[in-house]
Formats: sequence, C-alpha cells, structure tokens
Amino acid sequence: MKTLKTGYAYLFCFFYNSVNKVKGNILVQFKALFMVAGLEMILIGTLFTYYMDIYKVVIPQHFNKSYLLIIALPIAGLKLWFFERNENWKAYLSEFNALPEQRQKKWNLIMRAIVFFAIANLIFSFYLMSQIDWKQYR
Repeated sequence: MKTLKTGYAYLFCFFYNSVNKVKGNILVQFKALFMVAGLEMILIGTLFTYYMDIYKVVIPQHFNKSYLLIIALPIAGLKLWFFERNENWKAYLSEFNALPEQRQKKWNLIMRAIVFFAIANLIFSFYLMSQIDWKQYR
C-alpha cells in the first residue's frame, strides 16, 4: 500500500514539475491535480468501454451529467483528502525533489509509461467498440 501511495504522490510530482517548467505559470498545483484527476477519468472511461465491449451493453438513453458527477465527486474528494489535507503535496514535492537525479529519472520514466499506456489503452478500447455492430444490440 505504501508503494501505491508513493507512486500516486510521484505522479502528482511528475505533473507538477511538468507544468512548472513554464516561467510565470500560475495555479500549478491546481493544474497538476486536474491532470491526475484527468488520468483517473481516462482509466475509468477505459474500464467503462471495456465493460461495454465485453458484455455488449449499449449506453443507456437516460445517461446524463449526473452519472459523471457521481464519478467525479469521489475523485475530487480523494484529491482533496490525499493532497490538500495538511498541505501534503508540499511534503511529497520536497521528498521527490530531494531524490537523487538518477532515481528521479527512473520515476519520470515510469510515470511517462503509465500515462502513455493509459491513453493508448483508452484508444484501443474505443477501437474495439468501433468493431462491434451495435445495431443488433439496441
């Protein structure tokens, strides 16, 4: 569990350092949290599309914004609890920046791979959805 928590914190640090490279950038912390939440939404969307692919379930007609709110609120709550409580993000950031450069490069590579595979997985799940003849399931 500690490794998962550490990886989650390093993911935030990776996005924070990526956004912070631009001089004069404001709201860096908010943007990094938004990017972590966006990556989680991509993973949830991937799971949803795989579920639709496997069980051949059509999106319900009554699917509306309230379902997105039901998904987004726990993600936002988790971000606030994990990072904003006692301003934990500052401790995570200083811990990450205190690591030797070789280890930072290793974590950056791992985080880039996670982001790449999450996006590639979403694209692949949409490709699988496009191969199904949905007319027969309506």
